[in-house]
Amino acid sequence: MILEGSELKKYVSKVNTVRQENGISKQMIASSSFYFNKSELIKVEEFIIEGDKERHADWYYSNDKPLYYALPSDRSEERANFLLTLSKTFLKQIQK
Repeated sequence: MILEGSELKKYVSKVNTVRQENGISKQMIASSSFYFNKSELIKVEEFIIEGDKERHADWYYSNDKPLYYALPSDRSEERANFLLTLSKTFLKQIQK
């Protein structure tokens, strides 16, 4: 988490999991980095690494709405709105 005074500038959530699948351990690393300007979400960068596969996605926001996302999927808009809602939770926790 990066603050400028009491204003949130960046929040990073990183998850590292290991699961057993057919007796084989599989590791997954995922990260979401949220960027703010004047307490407003402006960008989210995400990546997932699982084995030798790596995926990246970027989400851009303006005026509390998804502006553009670089993830070709039929669930991209749903994910963009979820990330926006999640970012508001971070802001509320910081502003307490």
